Amino acid sequence: MRNLAFSLMIISSSSFASSSQWLNASQYYSKNSVSNLSYLKQSNPNDIVIEYFNAAANLSANNPEPAVSLINKYGDDNYFSVDLMHQLLTYFFNNQSWKQYISVYDNLPAKQISVNETCGYDTANFALSSGTTDKSDYKWLINNKMPLWCISLVASRLNDGSLSKNYLQPFLNNLVNNEQTAQFNQLSSTFNYGKVNFSANVPATGLSNRYQIIYRISNLAEKDPERAYTELANSGADKFTRQYMFNQVAANLAAKQLFTLAKKAIDNGNDDYLSDDEYEWRVRTYLSGSNWQDVLDTINAMPTKLQEKPVWLYWKAYALSSLGEKATAKQTLEKIPADFSYYSLLAQSELHKSPDIDATPPNGKLSSIDYANDASISFNLYNLGKKNGNANLVRLATQSLYYIISRSNDRDISIISKTALDMGWNEMSIYAGNKCGSKYASLSFPILFSQQYKRYSQSYNISMSYPMAVTRQESRFNPNALAADGGVGLMQIMPGTASYIAKKTGSSNCYKNYDCNIKFGSWYLGHLYDKFGNNLIYATAGYNAGPGRAHRWQQAFNSLDNRVQIELIPFKITRDYVQKVLTNKIVYDARLNNDGQVDLISYLNKMNTKDSTYIIDDDNNNGDGSLNQ
Repeated sequence: MRNLAFSLMIISSSSFASSSQWLNASQYYSKNSVSNLSYLKQSNPNDIVIEYFNAAANLSANNPEPAVSLINKYGDDNYFSVDLMHQLLTYFFNNQSWKQYISVYDNLPAKQISVNETCGYDTANFALSSGTTDKSDYKWLINNKMPLWCISLVASRLNDGSLSKNYLQPFLNNLVNNEQTAQFNQLSSTFNYGKVNFSANVPATGLSNRYQIIYRISNLAEKDPERAYTELANSGADKFTRQYMFNQVAANLAAKQLFTLAKKAIDNGNDDYLSDDEYEWRVRTYLSGSNWQDVLDTINAMPTKLQEKPVWLYWKAYALSSLGEKATAKQTLEKIPADFSYYSLLAQSELHKSPDIDATPPNGKLSSIDYANDASISFNLYNLGKKNGNANLVRLATQSLYYIISRSNDRDISIISKTALDMGWNEMSIYAGNKCGSKYASLSFPILFSQQYKRYSQSYNISMSYPMAVTRQESRFNPNALAADGGVGLMQIMPGTASYIAKKTGSSNCYKNYDCNIKFGSWYLGHLYDKFGNNLIYATAGYNAGPGRAHRWQQAFNSLDNRVQIELIPFKITRDYVQKVLTNKIVYDARLNNDGQVDLISYLNKMNTKDSTYIIDDDNNNGDGSLNQ
């Protein structure tokens, strides 16, 4: 690491203050009490936690020196330093301290750098006229919603002519399309256009200003994409604006399962300046009609980072195979990393491989890992934070371990996972286990609360693995989990859900008790499983998004291959949820039944018999609200 200031001196983090002093430091930080933190730091000169709180508080008070000092003292290979480096970037950018910004940026680990921070780096070099080649991908930025520093960078490059003027119109369109209208109007004098009064209430057919038309259509398309399509088709917008907006309208139509009209919108659009979201929904539109050449062509046109995601590698391979290019399909599948994720397990099924469910993780003490001191601090912070209800300390512990895990080998990660599990930090144990890839299912998929899951799954005629799979996704087996939306406990039962289940089962409303939480969640899963004719895809979707929505998706997709059905679920959160729960379930089935083979494709085919059964009852048959969320 190059010094940010002063001389570099690394001090071991093995020495740290008493727990009461960490608590005091956290409380002083919350109160912005710089003087008390400074005194605490003087009393504990080699405690990185106290120094971190002191540095962060001083930085908030526009004094960067303690942060710079901490980084030079402890080095940049720990979470506390890295977090302060991110904060310093914001400070130096806002103060236009460009040389200092570049110095900090150059010392950040590459995987820790955000798109916005890279734009800041390019802005700093631009301001200094350093001649350094820009790192930002301008075409990608202009096609997607830009962070604020990126807007400034693109505008500066367009204004001085170093970025092609061909980008100006899509850049301005993009700002309006993504509701960044304040930034759009701020740039009016720079690019010689008038400020625009934006309203989403006037039909596009009554507008003449292209930016007002874009604003109207983008807002309308989210609520009523069919009307947006009609208004855009009949508007007086110029050809480029019409094509640009038809791309977005096509994505909104596809998200509403209006695939026939979405294809027409695609035909009226163009292949230029597509956002990542528009590319993805274009592929899903073609998936709905098994248009494999169009699927392949669209994926090949995606930005490299997007098309290399496992989801699109998988569907590229699927399209290639459907077009008879079996060898290329196999090569594409082999690019997907082997782990326990949904698309990886699909790829392994296609390649006739199976992860080793029974592999035994290595043993070892926490003191033996490379980041032993930092890990020890993290676990102590977590224990102290949980004991005293201090969210700052829990956050620090969590982020510090995330960082350590990102820098560690599989052996050390498995030891961290076991340590977390032994102390009841189940979320961290599973997180760490996942980072070992497909090596250790016992870490990624722990069998916890097994007596309760077995008892209640038998009572409600579902497999024991099903509520376990849902719990792993909902709370990572944290019995005290409380979600911002009101979800409670292991299976994240909402208060309204609990009242409904208590009434239906004749039980007391005991959902805050972990045993009862499993009981209620298992009953509701069994209820949905029956409701959807034993179809796990839509029962699981119903648990997350509500049975009313899930039923509509079932009606729209039921004739398609089950992999396509899951891919076409319009809500990203529910699509991911279904994929993860079903993946969890197949692995838990293998673990519980001592079956070493995992074949996700066969598993999906068995669980979805394309039965369209849907039992009508009092459980939200027509509405969109979920009992779970």
